[in-house]
Amino acid sequence: MSVAERESLAVLARDFGSTPLGPRDLSAKDLDEVLHNLPPDLDPFVESKFIVCEKYFKRKVESLRKLQRDFLDGTPHGYRGAYLEALVQERMEHDDEEILHHLDGTIVNYVFTLQLRTLPRELDLGVAFASLKNLSSINIQCAGFPNSSPGLSMDDARLLGKALSATKALTSLAITNSRLNDDTFASLTGALDGEVACSVVNLDLGHNKLSHHSMTLLVDKFIKAEISVLASLCVRDNFLGAKGGCILGSTLSGNHTLKSLDIRSSQLGDEGSQAILQGLQLNSSLHHLCVAGNRAGELSSRALCEVFNRAESQLISVDFSTNKLCKQDIVKISSSLNSILDKKGTKCLKMLDLRGNPGIGLADAAMEVIASSLEKSQNVFI
Repeated sequence: MSVAERESLAVLARDFGSTPLGPRDLSAKDLDEVLHNLPPDLDPFVESKFIVCEKYFKRKVESLRKLQRDFLDGTPHGYRGAYLEALVQERMEHDDEEILHHLDGTIVNYVFTLQLRTLPRELDLGVAFASLKNLSSINIQCAGFPNSSPGLSMDDARLLGKALSATKALTSLAITNSRLNDDTFASLTGALDGEVACSVVNLDLGHNKLSHHSMTLLVDKFIKAEISVLASLCVRDNFLGAKGGCILGSTLSGNHTLKSLDIRSSQLGDEGSQAILQGLQLNSSLHHLCVAGNRAGELSSRALCEVFNRAESQLISVDFSTNKLCKQDIVKISSSLNSILDKKGTKCLKMLDLRGNPGIGLADAAMEVIASSLEKSQNVFI
């Protein structure tokens, strides 16, 4: 390439912001040269509209990584998608109302996921969500970050509920580490459209301050409706207590959509954990269960054995770690699994995690039987 040609391409790169070029205006080689020399402060909305080169957006994403910006590696929508999602997220977090004027066909076709660490105060979040027609996954974390409020306020929760109601394709919703309590959760669910709630397939409310009162609202809004499709629920690290376990347990007995339940470290106690397992005695859809860290003991071990003994149980993995199972409880579980092995093999169960229980180490023979029962999968954790 001659000096004159290089200078000409340099001018094109310098003026790209005011006179952008499409990919068909230059040869691939010349276009690559221009993209390598674009000014670093180029308007990102010009980038999103006129540049389609994945190599260019890969460099942009790598620069975001160096600046410790969050983005998803391996996004199914390429580096351009990852960059545009990060761009929209940043503008929303900074309450930049200008973003609403740029949610045209180019951007909305690439934004499927948003992760917000603080909610905007001036920008109309409902208008933004409604414009993002492909937005299917929203992750809210509003506690512990610089310049953010200490969790969601009542107004925040109400406005968020209304904004979520404007989404058109929502299937995954996570509101974690946001200090949600019973009052703010009631405000959120009260403003949330019922049909949108029933479209949620994956719901994560972990690491909040929810009690059994919120569990009642959750069940009514996301699970009990006939059109509910909720398949994965995480309410780990909350304050649900035994009453919360009883509320959820009674719901599980008649549920046919939930496949995964994570309720670890939610202060269920033995009674609440037992209620969850009793609900599963009439459930044939749940595949993955985690009740770790809930002080589950004798009552729960009996209920777990009853679940294992049911021919209809579809459990594949059970995490019962860091509870209060004693030697006798481990022996009961061992006998139950051994009985199943003698009759019909191990059915669906492939993983049983019993680590951190006081009975481990005191019931070696029982653990050998459990390991033998699941020998094919080799996924017993002790």
